[in-house]
Amino acid sequence: TAYWALLFSLSPFLMRIAFSSMSDMLAIALGCAFVSLGLGWLENRRALELGAAFACFSGAVATRFSAPVVLGLFAAWLFFEALKARDRAAAGAAILGAIGPWALTWWAWSLETLALSNAEEWSFWNMASRSFSTASAGEHSYVLPNLLSSFVPLIHPGFCLFGILLVASLRRSDFQSAAARVLALNWVVFALFLAGLALQNHRHHLASFPIAMTLLFPAFDRAMTRLGSLVKPAARLRFVAALVVGAQFVLLGFAS
Repeated sequence: TAYWALLFSLSPFLMRIAFSSMSDMLAIALGCAFVSLGLGWLENRRALELGAAFACFSGAVATRFSAPVVLGLFAAWLFFEALKARDRAAAGAAILGAIGPWALTWWAWSLETLALSNAEEWSFWNMASRSFSTASAGEHSYVLPNLLSSFVPLIHPGFCLFGILLVASLRRSDFQSAAARVLALNWVVFALFLAGLALQNHRHHLASFPIAMTLLFPAFDRAMTRLGSLVKPAARLRFVAALVVGAQFVLLGFAS
């Protein structure tokens, strides 16, 4: 929980969108809860934990159309793990959790909720392009081709002030677990999905925040361990507080 709170504070784009959009922040929060609960179930094997995870996943899907793309592969793998372990309680809890939010709010939802907006203009050719002409947005261009810009968020200071340092600190051993590999593959799939869209914006990329920051946690944990061995707890707390306060000022720099 402390890790998520700190990263939320160190993400200028996320802090900015928190004050301008409700659905994005709700979907991201549900995505973070889904990933955390899913990883917790892999460790503890408690059926209720997996059910809660899928309830969060279902809520995220109901909130933002991109949730099935950014979280779907990990969700399918978790359910497959429950079936492979012949854990009927966990599989049943996952199913109930997935349909629960929809069943409770069936009167408020329709298939239009899952409309893919500008996804109907998705194309492989968009991945290598920088300039586009669409009926909804007219002529627009970007600095990098879509394929490159889709992988920028991991190192862009607007998404995480120290993301580039965490990426540089990643090790091959951080991806030894099956869960880490599935999450990484899910992130790549989502990045490729975004690369095929003609319209690019920070809101699209922020949907991958739960997975991206989970993958960076081992590097963050090592950094905090080194920091803890160098400074006293009180000094470490002041250091973290300074980072959070500094992030608020940096937020203004990325406000445009």
